[in-house]
Amino acid sequence: MSKLIPVIEAHIRHFLRGTFIALVCGCITACSSTYKSSERVDISAATTLDISHVPVQMFDQNWQHVLYIQNNEKEHTLLAQLEINKQGTINLLLMTTQGLPILKLEKLNNEPPNVTKMIVGVDLDPAYILADIALVHWPVLFLNEKISGAVMKQIATKRRVLKDNRSIITINYTDNKIVLNNSERHYQITFEKVN
Repeated sequence: MSKLIPVIEAHIRHFLRGTFIALVCGCITACSSTYKSSERVDISAATTLDISHVPVQMFDQNWQHVLYIQNNEKEHTLLAQLEINKQGTINLLLMTTQGLPILKLEKLNNEPPNVTKMIVGVDLDPAYILADIALVHWPVLFLNEKISGAVMKQIATKRRVLKDNRSIITINYTDNKIVLNNSERHYQITFEKVN
């Protein structure tokens, strides 16, 4: 009988571990929600960016970045994977630094984004992150057609969004990172490439 006790204990531990994993996965799946997001994003007061179209130059591209987000006194670090296929469909996945998915955005060209939040209580709107990605990566001429209430200018390694001749967003490019600062909304995002 004493030889059976360790075997029984091992089976119980294995069962409990499997049950715990199943419960965690079930909770994550049960807590996810899907909704349509806006195609127009308020990048500042009375200034919007239309993200309904993707410029053709961005088709068939993908990248991974670590996003360091500073908003007032809060700091968040996220992993972001972005893919734009040959038809202009955007897939954006945001994860914790441990790789746990937080939310997913899928946007067919000319359609509103579909957003799936995997974790309840996450206060991130992926349409805003997509708008910031667009401001950083999309061509300036294209963006100026999509921005309402402001204009974007680029000189060398710096972009600025100007409203009434006042800079409301600055974007600085260096070799391995890009820093976007929205002075009107009081946040900063640092995009750092993942090798």
